[in-house]
Amino acid sequence: WFNILTDLDVDRRGERVALTGWNQGTGDSIGVAVVPVAGGPPVLWVASAAEDGTASFLDDGSILWLVFDTEESATLFRLTAPNQSTRLGVIPRAIRSIQVSRDLKRASVNVREYRGDAWIVKLSRQ
Repeated sequence: WFNILTDLDVDRRGERVALTGWNQGTGDSIGVAVVPVAGGPPVLWVASAAEDGTASFLDDGSILWLVFDTEESATLFRLTAPNQSTRLGVIPRAIRSIQVSRDLKRASVNVREYRGDAWIVKLSRQ
């Protein structure tokens, strides 16, 4: 299914690898597949048309999938098995990065905020 791999993550027990990447052919869909470290074929868990995305294992063995539906918004999903996902929420603004703890109790979001007028400020003394 994959043409280009963009991200890898290994679960806590070291038994599975989550692969994230772009599809063959059109390259317009991003997908997440899981492959056993001991060997075996990758199994595609989810695929979607998107701008970007990444996946990482959570403490309980599920996968946190961050998919950028557009350049200006991102959606978080919890993947539990192939074709089984729960939408956790949407970040409706442009972000630079996000870090989420593996227990989903904490998150840090770095937003992208354009301040084009800041450089034109003139200070004067009175």
